[in-house]
Amino acid sequence: MSDLPVATYDRVSVSRNGRSVSCEEQHKDNADCLNELNLKRGARYSDPGRKASPGAPERPQWNRLMDAVRAGLWGGVCVWDIDRATRDGVVGASMCDIVGQHRLTGFRVISASTNEVFDLSAQEGAAAFMTRVMDGEREVIKLRRRVARRMRRKAKAGETTGGPRRRFGFVDITTGTLHAAEAALIREAATRILAGERIGAVARDWAERGITTPEIRTNDGTRIVHKGGVNFTIQALKQQLRRPALTGHTRFSEGVLVGRMPGERTILDIPTWLELQSTLGSARRGRPATDDKYLLTSLKLVTCDSCDSRMSGHSPTDRAPRYRCCYNPNNVGAKGCGQSISAAGLEELVQEAALEWWIRAARRGHHARPMDLDQEIQHLRRRLEIVQQTYVQELERLAPDMHHLLTVLVNEITRLRTEIEQRTSANDLIKITEAAVIGNWNIGMDDHDPARRANRRRMISQAFRTIRIRRFNDGPDRRPTFDRSRVLIQLSDEG
Repeated sequence: MSDLPVATYDRVSVSRNGRSVSCEEQHKDNADCLNELNLKRGARYSDPGRKASPGAPERPQWNRLMDAVRAGLWGGVCVWDIDRATRDGVVGASMCDIVGQHRLTGFRVISASTNEVFDLSAQEGAAAFMTRVMDGEREVIKLRRRVARRMRRKAKAGETTGGPRRRFGFVDITTGTLHAAEAALIREAATRILAGERIGAVARDWAERGITTPEIRTNDGTRIVHKGGVNFTIQALKQQLRRPALTGHTRFSEGVLVGRMPGERTILDIPTWLELQSTLGSARRGRPATDDKYLLTSLKLVTCDSCDSRMSGHSPTDRAPRYRCCYNPNNVGAKGCGQSISAAGLEELVQEAALEWWIRAARRGHHARPMDLDQEIQHLRRRLEIVQQTYVQELERLAPDMHHLLTVLVNEITRLRTEIEQRTSANDLIKITEAAVIGNWNIGMDDHDPARRANRRRMISQAFRTIRIRRFNDGPDRRPTFDRSRVLIQLSDEG
């Protein structure tokens, strides 16, 4: 066994008898266990409120612990139970791989609640550890299925599946008690949209009339769930109008309303609601693709200095192409301030500055990753995403013969992660030359060549930190000429 101290890790847990075990309780158990085993205790890592199941968000302290393990600081980790470390087979396999790659002899994972010790540097210990992890992952999948089925049964029976009783349009959604004034507003919005009015116009009108979201508290009234007094955005209003509860049903599944809720009155009748869904669904969603025509839109670098919104390519009917501030999610109706700048002038300036930055970097002896290697890394990441999706799908099948396939998938995921990590290391960076910069910049046949535009976007994104566009100081934005003084750029090597 290793003579290094053993770190401890905890996160909020529920014991097998359903009792919640706090992080502090786990930490005390972990400390007592290490004392009983006469092991030196290292640092404590804690992720309160974090899950370890497949698909869960990143755990910052767990990542810090793994970095310390790679650095050889600890001889093991003590957890309250094995599933406190992970219920994700991929993470478990990655942990075993770290121990093997860095030759961490005697590295142990210790379960304080069961007094089990798994030596990951030994084949038998690693296999036993992975068996426990996979068992925990299967239990998570089974639990998710049970919960999903229970929710579907409740929905079919007309019961709400959670959340506060108070909703916009309802005093109590569980009994079907309507809020008369809000229900009337929903009917008004539906009527206007079905008459051909745009949903953004309805949202702006509501804002001008002072119609805002209601304050919604938990059922016991002790905590605010949704802060009131906020104007309805387009997306928020659309979400309200898409709710099956407006017709007195809990769900809309495969074109059918299911789960009749209590209460005789409804906000909208079924034919009106279905027609409304068709109208909302047929409206053009999102913004038109402008990536091929405009060089900078997809990079999300161009920002309005007045309202701090993104600026994107815009083609007015009577003017040359522009970059315009036309979208601001924080404003009513998501409308930007409307200032614009010549697309041709901005793209010319940005390309000049980017090329100069790369040439200066080459003269300073700057190192960069070769373009073909960058493409290989992207291919590996796409492959990793596909294998991870396959792993989750196979795990959900819970077939009796799946153990071998899961092992193969886990090994492939670990291999891909290792290869990506190796290829993105500093060892793969090469010293760039001025000739290589010019060659990469002018790749392809002409400025409209897709390969040239893709490569220039890549080089621009690495050269710039921000590109901000200022308004004119002496009046509205109507000057026909391009004014370079309006463009404020910050390069990536500037503080």
